[in-house]
Amino acid sequence: MKLVIVGATGNVGSRTVEQALAAGHEVVAYARRPEAVAAKTGLTVVGGEAADTAALAAASTGADAVILAITGPTKDAAFM
Repeated sequence: MKLVIVGATGNVGSRTVEQALAAGHEVVAYARRPEAVAAKTGLTVVGGEAADTAALAAASTGADAVILAITGPTKDAAFM
């Protein structure tokens, strides 16, 4: 299965990437800081902002699922 994980460098996202790779999935790590994602077999890293719908759509081409792993303070009115 091809999975796109948005927020791949965060606490939740990085763990989700590891679990997905361990389960044998093809993973696209979509991250604001792509340099923070270590290269691994089965992993493609794409840099981009979560609010950039065109970049996210391009990164998600051919994906079976998109996992949103962005977390933050819910008191932040601008938070997704």
